[in-house]
Amino acid sequence: MEVKFSPAKDRSNRRKHGLSLKKAERLDWDEMIAWIDDSQDYGEERWIGIAPLGRGPLHTVVFVEMDEEIARVISLRRSTNQEIQTYAAQKGRK
Repeated sequence: MEVKFSPAKDRSNRRKHGLSLKKAERLDWDEMIAWIDDSQDYGEERWIGIAPLGRGPLHTVVFVEMDEEIARVISLRRSTNQEIQTYAAQKGRK
């Protein structure tokens, strides 16, 4: 998956979560579980996804799907314990 992001969002994400949004390129997008973030009206369809980052731990990403091959990444961070459990439960059903 090709990722795009705002340089300002990247700086903010590095300060807040210690990760560059560029690392979202290394997410295993094929193994991701994702759902629409309808917690508020963002004026666009935002998704929340949980996936492994390379062969490492699970990470949570917020993104907008621009097309099938391009995502605009808004946030990237390590997944919480609850998100890890959600991922395991969803993957266990397949």
